[in-house]
Amino acid sequence: MVITGVGLRFRGIDELGRLYDAIKGGVSLAGETDTPIIKGVRALVFSDSLTKKVYAASLDALDGGAVSGDGGGIFLGGAFGSLNSMVKLETAIAENNRSSAMPMEFMNTVMNAAAGQLAILFGISGMNINVSTGTRASLDAFLYARDMLTRGRIDAALIGGAEDMSEQYAEYIKTNGGIPADGACMLAAERFDVAMERGAHIYAELLGGAAGYKDNISDITASALFDAGVDMSDIAFVVTNGGAAVYGDIPIIDIKKIMGELCGASFAAAVAAAIAVGERGELPDGAALCRKAIALITGAGFDGYCGSLIMRVNIGV
Repeated sequence: MVITGVGLRFRGIDELGRLYDAIKGGVSLAGETDTPIIKGVRALVFSDSLTKKVYAASLDALDGGAVSGDGGGIFLGGAFGSLNSMVKLETAIAENNRSSAMPMEFMNTVMNAAAGQLAILFGISGMNINVSTGTRASLDAFLYARDMLTRGRIDAALIGGAEDMSEQYAEYIKTNGGIPADGACMLAAERFDVAMERGAHIYAELLGGAAGYKDNISDITASALFDAGVDMSDIAFVVTNGGAAVYGDIPIIDIKKIMGELCGASFAAAVAAAIAVGERGELPDGAALCRKAIALITGAGFDGYCGSLIMRVNIGV
């Protein structure tokens, strides 16, 4: 499975160059992401902030990737969906003593509302999976997509993770010791042969992965390395979004220090960070990367979910 398109909508970051600059500069961009202003798409008039962030990121991802029709799939990870819409509806019912809700109010409270809108707007009629496994959600989205691509169930996929800021979301993150942040990262993925046939630019290749719950992150990483058929000595750099582990003298990029706690979107953001480094061709400290360097993307969330991905990133310079 290869990545052929990347779309980002985080606070202060809307493309790979800005993500790399934030990593290199060590600038904290944690916080709430502005809702994109989307014109000319009538179907999004009644959609909420979460769906609009996912749509805007997907639009950029699909600029380089080909995902459409019944040969395409959507795999979106997120821990909470749109809490804003849920709370708004429940509050209106409770305070106004209502026994029913308007359809337009209800639709945004459904957990897979954003993924469903993507399918409609981009004409993706294949499988549509919304993954809600806490801080590991977008990692699981990658693993599900890889499985479906390698089995030939689909030819291409739109994969990612998203969270949306709300009072309840922010309080939950703070209670668990994190700095609340939100946004969306969407990536277009294809089978290698499909991407090569159409001459697509390949940002990265997923080599392997593993996930767990309340497991030792070193054991999970060992499983991911085995799945990928590589050793720790092959790893050029590590992108982490939480979880203590020892990597010797391998360079480490901690996106949580830059982007805050992105919860279900954290692994997708970490993948984008690895791609940004690969495209620039050098680590934040200025050290050059060899062509087609192998990156370890790993993390253990405060909720006990953990996982690792092994990716070969292309050097775009």
